[in-house]
Amino acid sequence: MAKTKSTKKRRLLLTLVTGGGIAAILTPILFAASIAAKFFAVKNHVLAQTVIPYKSLQLQTELYYPLQRYETQGNRYIWGHNDCSTFVTDYMLASGKPAFTRLTTEDLFQDKTMEWRGFSRTEPENIRVGDIIVYRYKGRYGTMVGHTGIVYKKKDELHVVHNSLTAKGIISNTVEKFMADANRIATTKTGTKNVKVFTRSDYSDWEAELTSRQISNKRVAQQN
Repeated sequence: MAKTKSTKKRRLLLTLVTGGGIAAILTPILFAASIAAKFFAVKNHVLAQTVIPYKSLQLQTELYYPLQRYETQGNRYIWGHNDCSTFVTDYMLASGKPAFTRLTTEDLFQDKTMEWRGFSRTEPENIRVGDIIVYRYKGRYGTMVGHTGIVYKKKDELHVVHNSLTAKGIISNTVEKFMADANRIATTKTGTKNVKVFTRSDYSDWEAELTSRQISNKRVAQQN
């Protein structure tokens, strides 16, 4: 019996590694991240209550997970560990995208990299909820560095939540201010507007889900 069980285990492992079993491993992880994002306890989420309004988080539940991770990893900006690109990578994972390793702003700036992870390049004038904004510029020592943030809806206005080095942590700005700063910094330090906006490739389906969440939230509010 022991030999039979051992054989079955080896066959199962071989199937997972060599065939479509990889999807069988990844799918539950993505699903678990999605569930964590949707059901994370907001009432215990101090940062969520102070930076992003509760109603905004109810609408964009994908923001729960990156905010939770930010707090559990130090609750402050830590380069290479709890920085702007870490925050965005966690957001992508919570959105069900393949982002299991930390992406740098250099990665996030690449069209092909983003396309593989479910985000398509769009024009700045078409910015909408759920988009990722990323820009690149020359740093203090002449090397290319960057910054990135996530677009969310606050009442009827679009804002960007991001983990800022200068602010030493998570902050929120209007899209207009974030883009103005991005264009100014990128243009001043590189001579070109190295600013890109990426939107979800599955936006139409996701938009329907947002609408459903909004309707559900209104019903709950009316009942209370």
